Amino acid sequence: MAGCGAGFGTGIATYMGKRQHKRKKGDIMNTFETERQAREYAATNPAAAYIVEIEHRNRGRCLVCAKVNADQLRKVEVPEVIRIIRNVADLRAEAEAKLKANVPGLDELRAAYEQAEQEYEAFARMMDDEQNDGARPPKPAANPAELAAKYPVAAAYLKAEAWSMASHYAKAAAGRKAMERIANGEDHRTVLTGMETEWAEHCNAHMWD
Repeated sequence: MAGCGAGFGTGIATYMGKRQHKRKKGDIMNTFETERQAREYAATNPAAAYIVEIEHRNRGRCLVCAKVNADQLRKVEVPEVIRIIRNVADLRAEAEAKLKANVPGLDELRAAYEQAEQEYEAFARMMDDEQNDGARPPKPAANPAELAAKYPVAAAYLKAEAWSMASHYAKAAAGRKAMERIANGEDHRTVLTGMETEWAEHCNAHMWD
């Protein structure tokens, strides 16, 4: 698959953005010579759900990261692409399976946090209601602390996820890396220590900027 550079993907995306077609803009995100390159790109681009092998008019066979699968890409007219050959990898399904295997209790703990937040908001509304004497407040049903103790890996993943949404780019990047490492099965305590150290070192290095 040699000879299909990353720049070609930008050309396709630009072309597709200018052309009327049934698929969404930018279905083909980028192109790569090896599956490893494609996976590394997809790791930082959640929209890249598939790696698809294509045959290009001038460059021969190569891989593309895409938002849709091979069957859907066949409906798109891109002159440079002779044919869509096959799905090489369904990245989203693989990532979800790996996350479920390596981070037990994640869905349960996330749901508990969301329920606790809803209960807190309901309690706040009750306290603001002048017609409610507050004598019988609703009993909390969710116990996130208990579940976090039961599922420490899930708790660590959700902490990293919260960091990934930070407004500062360096803190968010540290969180994203930690999420990926925990999802890959690394020790959650080591990962969180590394995440916090990375952020502290960044702060110290840029203290006087």
